[in-house]
Amino acid sequence: DLAARRADGSEVPIEAGLAPLQTRDGAFVLVSVIDITERRNVERAAAQQRAELAHMSRVAMLGALSGSIAHELNQPLTAILSNAQAAQQFLAADPPDTKEVTAILADIVKSDRRAVTVIERLRSLFRKDDGRHEVLEANEAVEDALRLLRSDLLHRGVSLRTDLGSKLPPIRGDRVQLQQVLMNLIVNGCDAMETTAPPARRLVVAT
Repeated sequence: DLAARRADGSEVPIEAGLAPLQTRDGAFVLVSVIDITERRNVERAAAQQRAELAHMSRVAMLGALSGSIAHELNQPLTAILSNAQAAQQFLAADPPDTKEVTAILADIVKSDRRAVTVIERLRSLFRKDDGRHEVLEANEAVEDALRLLRSDLLHRGVSLRTDLGSKLPPIRGDRVQLQQVLMNLIVNGCDAMETTAPPARRLVVAT
C-alpha cells in the first residue's frame, strides 16, 4: 500500500505507475499518481455489506437448524438434571453414599462442559464482527460443524462418514466463516438427497 503526503502533512492512499521514456536528452521515467481514497471507501463499504450478508446468512441457517441445536443442548442438560436428582437420593440415604455422589458430580461437570462448548460455538456463529484470521486445524473446524449438525443428520436419515486426513498442515483463516461454509455445504448435500430413500442417504466429509 502506497501513500502520498499532502502539503498539510496528511496522507492519502495512492496508486503509482512508472513508465520508462527514452528521449534525446536521455532516459526518463514518467510517474503517474492516482488518488484512490474514493476507491478505498467503496471497497470498505462493499466489505461491510458482505460481512452483513454473511451474518444474516448464518442467522438464517441457525434458525433453520434450531430443532437440531435444541436437541444438541437438551442432551447434556437432561443428563445434568438426572444426575442431580440421583445425587439428591444418594445424599438422602442413611448413611449418605458420598462415593456415588462424587462420581455423579464428575458426570455433571462433564455434561456442563459439553453444554458450554455448544453455547460457545453458537455464540461465535451469531457474533457479528469483521472476521478474525487465525491459525487453525482443518479437522477441528470440520468436527465443530458436524457436532452442531449431528441431530439434523439423524432427523433427515443421513448416514455420515468422515475421512479426516492425518498430519494436515495448519491453515490460516476465519474459523466462524469456515464453519459457515462447511455447514452450508453439508446442508446442501442433505437437501440434494431428499428424494433418495433413507438407507442410501450417505454423506462423506473428507479433508
